[in-house]
Amino acid sequence: MASLLHSRGVSTREEAEAYLRPSYEHLHDPMLMQNMERAVALIKDAISKKQRAVVYGDYDVDGMCASALLCETLKSMGLKTIVYIPDRHSEGYGLSSGAIEKLAPQAELLISVDCGITSVEEVRFAKSMGMTVILTDHHTPPDKLPNADAILSPLLGNYPFPYLCGAGVAWKLSAALKGLEFAKSQIDLAALATMADMVPLTGENRVIASYGLTALGVTKRAGLQALKQIASIPQNTKLTSDQVVFQLAPRLNAGGRLSTAADALELLQTEHPARAEALAEELDKLNTRRKSEEKDVIEAAQAQIQPLDLMSKRSIVVAGEGWNSGVIGLAAGRLAEKFGYPSVVLSRDGDTCVGSARSAGEIDLFAALKTCADLFVRFGGHKQAAGLTIAFEKLDEFRERFDIAVAGQLPEGDLVPTAEYDMPLRLSLVTPENVAAIEKLAPFGVGNPSPMFLLEDAKVIQSTAVGAEGRHLKVTLQDGEDIRQGIAFSKGYLDGKLQGSHNVLFKMQINDFRGRMSAECMVRQIVSGTDAFETDAAEEAESILQDLSGDMPNIPNSEVPLLSEKDMTVEGFRGTLLLCRTGETAKKLRVKYPWMDIARGGTEDPQGFHTILYPSRISEIKTPFRRVILCDGLLHPMEAGLIRQLLPEAEICALHRSESVQKHLEHLVISVEELREAYIAARQEKSLQSLPWRQSKQQAALQILQELKLLTFHRFQGTISMLPVKKIDPSESRLFVRLHEAKEV
Repeated sequence: MASLLHSRGVSTREEAEAYLRPSYEHLHDPMLMQNMERAVALIKDAISKKQRAVVYGDYDVDGMCASALLCETLKSMGLKTIVYIPDRHSEGYGLSSGAIEKLAPQAELLISVDCGITSVEEVRFAKSMGMTVILTDHHTPPDKLPNADAILSPLLGNYPFPYLCGAGVAWKLSAALKGLEFAKSQIDLAALATMADMVPLTGENRVIASYGLTALGVTKRAGLQALKQIASIPQNTKLTSDQVVFQLAPRLNAGGRLSTAADALELLQTEHPARAEALAEELDKLNTRRKSEEKDVIEAAQAQIQPLDLMSKRSIVVAGEGWNSGVIGLAAGRLAEKFGYPSVVLSRDGDTCVGSARSAGEIDLFAALKTCADLFVRFGGHKQAAGLTIAFEKLDEFRERFDIAVAGQLPEGDLVPTAEYDMPLRLSLVTPENVAAIEKLAPFGVGNPSPMFLLEDAKVIQSTAVGAEGRHLKVTLQDGEDIRQGIAFSKGYLDGKLQGSHNVLFKMQINDFRGRMSAECMVRQIVSGTDAFETDAAEEAESILQDLSGDMPNIPNSEVPLLSEKDMTVEGFRGTLLLCRTGETAKKLRVKYPWMDIARGGTEDPQGFHTILYPSRISEIKTPFRRVILCDGLLHPMEAGLIRQLLPEAEICALHRSESVQKHLEHLVISVEELREAYIAARQEKSLQSLPWRQSKQQAALQILQELKLLTFHRFQGTISMLPVKKIDPSESRLFVRLHEAKEV
């Protein structure tokens, strides 16, 4: 526990006490926020003048919770208040002059929540319409602030905690207006928004989330009760942050993404259980539809990404006609997670593109976009996420300039995916008692992630693809004598590929199966360990036979420079493939380059990170590497031609041939007399099992005889069908000739 606290910046007993026991006493005085006193005075003045107010919000969970919360406060003070949430699809994010023109006759006071900090022209227009304007926002302030009557932001002035979400700022305003005791009754809404908006769960946010999760469990709000029921969350039990983020928030967001936010806002405000149930059911249906549309956009976006040179790029920008603007932010997040690049997904409507962006690594997304500000109709956001509108004709220029801006933030010019963990841990410590201890660090989220552990050089003794379409992977991990079960979400593609030892990043969790409690691992990453390669002589021989049987354009041997092991260098992070034909060589290179990616059989990574490939099949190399080093030497004088077919721009070089490959070739080469012997055995016995040869040599003989059209070998059935006898020269077999040529290289 001390180690976990220390990794979260907690270094004293007093800090640990505060961290493990969040308290309202740890909150800051709301009056410390710049302009808070002014905002409170303006609102009280509006009340005294019997004016009307409009709370202008946003269509996401943060904006809706902020809107409902502040409207509730203002109404309780006697101020006639309406809420206005713009339509994502027709109006877009933030204040708009069209909406303000409609609202001005209905209200004298305009209060924005979760938006407005960049709306210079819109605020000017509102004031020209006679409105008093208070902005409450948490997004990055521009260089020039709007001329509002008051602006509340934790990023302005010297407020002690800068990471409040939009509803957090509204909640502080509520506390300033009516006191903390009243604000406590709204902690469920403030916490729901805080966790859904992915702001750091430290400082004040940790207090809000901690108390809020308890409040959400026993909330009396009809809408939240109905929402929990439709999400199969038990009533009157404390929620977890995962339940909020993955079960409640997506359903609330679904309305604003696919339709309007009206239903979700009404759900948060209604006092009628029957109406709440109907609204919750409708949002649940929209959320199901949202998943389908999100999947369609991601698949279309990946089709655009497939031909891109991701080795040269450091960002992704894709655009599609008519993509649902309500799901493009989610799609951008998925792409950023998959490729490790800042990603922008744009929906084109005629000459205009509206998009969302998500960051990756340590890239400051807002700063990168700011360098392209002159290209946008509008944009806003923060370091991790942003939204933008741009003319279609400027899209190509944006792609280029944005990529340059991202690359400019990289000290080594590259963006290498990383995954952080708290500490190494042995499987013996994955116990129910330790899971319970870890829960004392909750609530978990951004800034306070659920503890991640590193298990080094574990064996995956069993793996099974599970779930719809085999998307997930169930694994059995072994560490010495200790064995634990684990689940790796979205890693079903690894089924059957986890050979050798592995380094595993995982979280601990409880598996409750029919009342039997056990601790298991929720696996986030699996990468090859120290003992990454298991030598397979049969597989090595098979790959040699396969490559020698393929088409080999005649490229002279002189075009493949020879390197010594001492002179072989690998610089940077990507572009080089170390092609190994033997496990002995692969293991040696793994020790020399422990940071390299590992691939088996072939490669598919479009980003081209340096890779050690074993066993190797040239035809299965799908990555456009710029350099290929044949680490067991040149197999055949024309081998380079086979590689050149796949990688026409790659530099190809080779080390001296290894003894292991030379021995393989000596065992595979077949003389004319041996070939005759194999043919006789095949005719008489329908098998070569009686020959005192290695299985790999038997396989070579059968392939040669099949090339000569003397028999047909059905490999999977293991049967031989003889063809009519004829006299033929063995040199008419490409494999026969190439084996002899290869042996003499």
